[in-house]
Amino acid sequence: MDSGVFHAGVGVNSNGVPNKAGVMTSFNAVASSANIGVGVLATTFDWAYVTSTYVTYPFWATCVNLFGTAFIQWIIVPVLWANDEWGLKNDITYDGVNPLLNSVRLFNGNPNSTTHGLGKRVVPSFFYNASDNYNLNLTAYNDVAPIHLTTFFAVTYGTSFLTITAAISHVSIWYGKDIYRQTLNAFRQVRDEVDAQDVHVKLMEAYPDSLDWVYLAFLGVTTILAIAVSVWTPFNMPWWGIFFNLFLVAIFILPMGIIQAVAGFPLYLNVLTEFLIGLMLPGQTLAVMAFKSWGTNNLIQALYLVSDLKLGQYLHIAPYAMVSVQFIGTFINAIVSVVVAYYLMYNAGNLLGTDQWQYLGYLTFYNAGGIWGAIGPQRFFGVGSIYEKMLWCFLVGAISPLIPWLGNKFLVKSKYWHYINFPLIYSIYGAGGYQVTIVTQFVIAYVGQVYIFGHHREWYQKYMYVVGTAFDSSSAITILIISILGIYNLSFPYHNVFNPATDIDYYCWPDYGYLDFGCEYYLENGQNTTSTGVLCVQA
Repeated sequence: MDSGVFHAGVGVNSNGVPNKAGVMTSFNAVASSANIGVGVLATTFDWAYVTSTYVTYPFWATCVNLFGTAFIQWIIVPVLWANDEWGLKNDITYDGVNPLLNSVRLFNGNPNSTTHGLGKRVVPSFFYNASDNYNLNLTAYNDVAPIHLTTFFAVTYGTSFLTITAAISHVSIWYGKDIYRQTLNAFRQVRDEVDAQDVHVKLMEAYPDSLDWVYLAFLGVTTILAIAVSVWTPFNMPWWGIFFNLFLVAIFILPMGIIQAVAGFPLYLNVLTEFLIGLMLPGQTLAVMAFKSWGTNNLIQALYLVSDLKLGQYLHIAPYAMVSVQFIGTFINAIVSVVVAYYLMYNAGNLLGTDQWQYLGYLTFYNAGGIWGAIGPQRFFGVGSIYEKMLWCFLVGAISPLIPWLGNKFLVKSKYWHYINFPLIYSIYGAGGYQVTIVTQFVIAYVGQVYIFGHHREWYQKYMYVVGTAFDSSSAITILIISILGIYNLSFPYHNVFNPATDIDYYCWPDYGYLDFGCEYYLENGQNTTSTGVLCVQA
């Protein structure tokens, strides 16, 4: 769903590189289309794609992250597509004509399928066994196997593999000694019942702290409830899955937390959790996705709590107040999210699935259930599969942080080596949705973090966060308004300021529709009928 009042997905090729007779070539579709391609230099005025985080993240971190995103999205993805790295380049299309790279859907890779054409979309429910808790229906799966992804979606999973091992490696080599020293200090402070001599810590002694038994009691109750839900509901996840989940969070909270503390960017466990549990419970869709949800959200909630407590320390807010607010907010969010999701599923009509209403998070989760749950990582990424090369990303991710570390150690010591942060470079937004964020996010970050902070620092310190929050809030309200208008089929007039006589999205290609080439293209190729059935006559 396009949630902003203004939205422009204008790519460089539609304005600056017109081709012969205005035909939309594969290059134009791949490079400039923000919907089906990679959106080179595409931009947007939709604040929902930007958010206030880019006026708060360190500018160096934003540059590193956007550089990695641009390099992977604008160069690596098109090159892999052009080389047809995983096959079906000409079969996976948006409309039978234009190539499709930017999608999180699944596609048939079996040329002998009796139910789907080669390269045609496969809905995960096709190979689910509804009578067996939506586990894998092997007969149906074999009819469309091997399942293919779009190039961009496949690369997105590759970058997730890179990020996981790069995060561990980066934190270990750069901060390993500090972590060890601080861990010893922390145990020493607990033993001696002494806090660090920090001015904010001393000021916070005026407030009662949250008692340790509150955290332990909450952990105990929620763990018991999680086990009950896992074992005695259709989630059907083994009881040990909850403890394995907590174990993963305990391991990764430190490296992920350090990277977020230093750079501001959060990293997630969604792919790692579904990868590991998918190997342990192959073919069990609901169990795998339940484990993924618990692992991902446990880490997010833990880092949110740590971040809130740190913020509360600097703002001198009582710890019990911060903890209570997060507990209450989590419960409210769980209820509201479920209610809204069910309401949209049963009241949105035919809006879901259109280019304007993409419900990307749910769609990605739905298809991930097919990939990691029903099919499983062994079939999808294991040795002998079409995506087996993606496993090398784990090794590359682990090795790559050594490059700046060795450069700092043996070439020249400089703070700039620290800015070569590979976990940030690999952490891209990924496939799905409109690819319009890179340029706009950089511009917003530069204006806020460099220009305003450098030339109007007092204004920045006083108003920047407030303005960013106001924009975020107004964007959320706009989403709500557009949702209501769309669900109840209400509309309001808009003015096409570019070319009122032409479809607002496709004025870049005069005389040619987006869903088909013009007659000149077909006549030049010896055909007298377009793919949509229009008869072409030689002039």
